[in-house]
Amino acid sequence: MNNNSKYKFLTYLFLLLSIFVIFLFSKNIYMQMTQNIKQKDALVQQLQEKNEQYQKVSKIKSDIDSGQVKDIDFDKFLSNFSEDELIEYFYAYANNNPTKIQVQSIWLSDWVYNEFWFKEAKVDINAVFSTEKDMLDMITFLQNSEKYNLFIHEFTYPFWNAATPFSVNIPLKVLYK
Repeated sequence: MNNNSKYKFLTYLFLLLSIFVIFLFSKNIYMQMTQNIKQKDALVQQLQEKNEQYQKVSKIKSDIDSGQVKDIDFDKFLSNFSEDELIEYFYAYANNNPTKIQVQSIWLSDWVYNEFWFKEAKVDINAVFSTEKDMLDMITFLQNSEKYNLFIHEFTYPFWNAATPFSVNIPLKVLYK
């Protein structure tokens, strides 16, 4: 083997060793960069979804401010009612479904005006349900109420023992003008 071939071989060996060392030191950086790109893409997607929701809410607000509201049924909001009627509404559902639900307690907060000048109150219904389906039926009944405008907020329940009766607190908001 002559000197020139020997130096070429050592040069190639040195280059391969250098590339291997660079790979060892840069693979963590590459993996971190890949994770950051994926996280950025997820956050950009989340931002787009939030912007779409914001645009919808802004349009509704501008329609309400300008009086061009067509899709909102204000009759639900304009009816006055007493707290007794509201509580009786919940108990009537429970009395019509005695094997599915047992109301333990109902708590009603004071009425306050929200930022849109609707009267708003919080209602907490503590009930025992026979099955998860019975609970979902009541939630559907509450959300589709023709008499009251009810909204469920911050709701959780113990789904791990849904085979036996379980107690749930359903936090509601009721609104009217």
